[in-house]
Amino acid sequence: SGHVVLRRDSAVYALFGRWIADSGGLAIPAQLHWIGGSGDKLVTATAQALYPTGDRLAAQFMSGTGLTLAPFGWVGGWTAMLLVPALVGGCALLAFGGLAARLVGPRWAPVAALALALTLPMMLTFRSTYSEPLAQLLMLAALCLLLDAVAGTHRWLAGLAGLLVGL
Repeated sequence: SGHVVLRRDSAVYALFGRWIADSGGLAIPAQLHWIGGSGDKLVTATAQALYPTGDRLAAQFMSGTGLTLAPFGWVGGWTAMLLVPALVGGCALLAFGGLAARLVGPRWAPVAALALALTLPMMLTFRSTYSEPLAQLLMLAALCLLLDAVAGTHRWLAGLAGLLVGL
């Protein structure tokens, strides 16, 4: 329940992803008229990790993880959305293996990826809808592309690496 009950960061990302999947928008209407408070300045809508912006609520965190979860919510609902972090985490481990292969050689890439996968922080974040697995995947993929750009003559790989870092 900690993944979807609004008490931790992971629940904010999951609920925000579900909101985007269902409504297609980022702003959440407060709908104060249901309690007769839309004209009263003393009645406001607040929730953990949501900020009031006029008659709407905005998520406290950036929307990249929510936007990543939303398409899976369209296809498979909550079940698919809650599986995405494990898939993204697996891709991040593959990217880490690719980075290790470039830095210390292909023989040690599986050992390095396994060592990272068995650490407790990775196990805990890859099973919940935190933003860190997605950020880790983007950063590790960007580093792999940057090393490939430095080793070769393809400058566009450096641009793609910069785009991934920016995302």
